[in-house]
Amino acid sequence: MPTHLRVTFTQNVVDDLRKILREAPEPSKDKPTEYSKLGLVRDLAPELRALARRGWSWKALAAMMSPRVAISPDLLQSYVRGRSRAPRKAKAERAAAPTSRDRAGAPKADAASGTSRPLPRPAAPPVRTNDAPGEELAAEDAWDTDDDLITGRVGPS
Repeated sequence: MPTHLRVTFTQNVVDDLRKILREAPEPSKDKPTEYSKLGLVRDLAPELRALARRGWSWKALAAMMSPRVAISPDLLQSYVRGRSRAPRKAKAERAAAPTSRDRAGAPKADAASGTSRPLPRPAAPPVRTNDAPGEELAAEDAWDTDDDLITGRVGPS
């Protein structure tokens, strides 16, 4: 049993929708009834810029607005100048640019597939060799530890 049904439409439906879309009125140019702080400042930006050009400080402008809107002078200035956030980089540029989270030896995401590359294999531990070539260690000597020096040998010597 299929999990979904395929829906089809007749040409009449397409024609009706085309007619509705073509006859749609222009969107309303009414001002919004509610503003965010950014929207409010951007709407008032021409007046705020004019006052700033006439010599008003951003601190004075923020104080002038403070009875109705709490905003710092720095935020007011950045909103008026259109710098509400740092510019966004393109996705490919972000993937290529190193970030502060990058660590030496950490797996990096492959830009094309979004997956990490495998870590390189660690180097093999150094091989311990005998002091004299061709000489084998006696089984007893091979197992001596520093504990033997402190506590003495256990068993016959």
